Amino acid sequence: MYRPDADRFTQLMHQLGEVFDKVVSPKQIDLYWNALKDLPWEIVEQVGQSHMRYGKFFPKASELRPKADKPPEPTDHKAMDAADRANVQAWEELRRLDPKRYWLEFERAYLARLDFRFTPGSPEHVTAAQRCRDRCAQELFMLERIPERNEVFF
Repeated sequence: MYRPDADRFTQLMHQLGEVFDKVVSPKQIDLYWNALKDLPWEIVEQVGQSHMRYGKFFPKASELRPKADKPPEPTDHKAMDAADRANVQAWEELRRLDPKRYWLEFERAYLARLDFRFTPGSPEHVTAAQRCRDRCAQELFMLERIPERNEVFF
């Protein structure tokens, strides 16, 4: 928008205020102007008119931008994938080198994560924790019975 569009923009803001029963101050108009001044007036007007028809509340400045103008969500997951692979490799290495410690660490880590998935003390939390403890105890028992065994029964 250019300075000659300022009067029309002010009028649009007051119309939005009337539609949504809100008093629009000159300071708000300046703030909205600064947030939207990179857009052509025609687009701001079109989105504003559309919001008057379909909006439920007085719009934020970001809601007066076209939907395609929103910043894209980050799609670069390379760092997260690399961290996941490193984590899996560390667990597999621990399982290969020291299976007893693996199951003890697995139980500790799994039980710590349960607090984020379920409310502590809830039936789901208790059941999942008991299943984990049973599985780890079974694996540790089998390792005691068969010391040369490094694989796990599933």
